[in-house]
Amino acid sequence: MNKEEIKRILPHREPMLLLDEVELVDGEAHGRLTITGKEFFVQGHFPGNPVVPGVIQCEMLAQNCCVLFAAELTAGGTHVRLTLSNVFGVLPLHVAACTVAIGADDARGIEPDTLRTVTFGGKGHVRDNPLHSLDLDRGA
Repeated sequence: MNKEEIKRILPHREPMLLLDEVELVDGEAHGRLTITGKEFFVQGHFPGNPVVPGVIQCEMLAQNCCVLFAAELTAGGTHVRLTLSNVFGVLPLHVAACTVAIGADDARGIEPDTLRTVTFGGKGHVRDNPLHSLDLDRGA
């Protein structure tokens, strides 16, 4: 999947579109991004030894997962399974709201009739403790 195909799924655009291409292999998404050292997120992090910040790496993973979810949903799936992980966290993680939807092929961004609220044990919010992960309710 090239960058233009990714843009049909994700609402992100440069400089926050953090995937150049994605290959779907046996239910996995293998995303790639070429880092040149000129990206905004490595400027000053660290001078002479650029390192991609962890929060940017998390965003790269999130975008890659969204491409996978969209590919699975458009391939005929009716449910999505999400796991919220705070296994490496040192502070509680509070999620106030979460939604999922199938991306649209036009400027709308999503297909409105596919927008669903994700719940956590029947609730619209959750607090996940450090060193813990939880599965979200099965979404329709």
